[in-house]
This record gives sequence, C-alpha cells and structure tokens, in this order.
Amino acid sequence: MLVLGLAALAAAPLWAQGTFEPGRFTIGFEQRVRSDDWNNALDMSDATNDQRDQVRDRTRLWFNVPTTSNINLFVGMAVENTQRFGSVKQFDEVFFDQAYLDIRKLFAKGLELKVGRFVIF
Repeated sequence: MLVLGLAALAAAPLWAQGTFEPGRFTIGFEQRVRSDDWNNALDMSDATNDQRDQVRDRTRLWFNVPTTSNINLFVGMAVENTQRFGSVKQFDEVFFDQAYLDIRKLFAKGLELKVGRFVIF
C-alpha cells in the first residue's frame, strides 16, 4: 500500500494534466468521496417521503505501459460504492473505465491511432 501511495503521489500531476510522457511507465490513483442528500427531487411533492441520504465513493487505479517505442497500453479500473443511510442496501460496482492502445507514428509522422474504451464525462 505504501508503494502504491507513493506512486500515486508521483503520478498525480500527470493525472491532473491528463498527459503522459511517451515511453514512460506511469501509475496513478484517485479517490473521490461524495455525499448526496435530497428530498422531493423525484416527485416535487411532500405527499410521499422520498428523502435520500447516501455516501458515494469511487476509487480509481490506472497505469500506462510502453510496449514499444510507438505503442502504449493504458488500463484504468474503478470501484464505485454507494451506501444509503437507513437502508441495508449497498451497491458495489467494479469496471474498466479505460483500456486502450495508443499507436503513434502509424504510417506517417503525426498520424496516431487510439483503439479501446475511453472515459467520457
């Protein structure tokens, strides 16, 4: 855990900028915690009690591996949890938020191809 924590601190500026140095192995970590508290948002009425209090957290781990001088493999996984207060239900989800090949200098200088799954938000 200590090694992952130190690697995450070292890679934090790269994640924040969304850029990676070509040919360099990078690893990153991100933790987000969010509290959602709302009432009457679904029916806009006090007739029924639809209050919801929940905590949502998302943990992301990603890495960029240079396979050759022109090809990088990028993989990112995330775990998202939702805990509703006053309920025994907890929702857990594990997914690949990104997984792609980045191929530079495909046939001509300046031509690049990315194939895979990307984060869109």
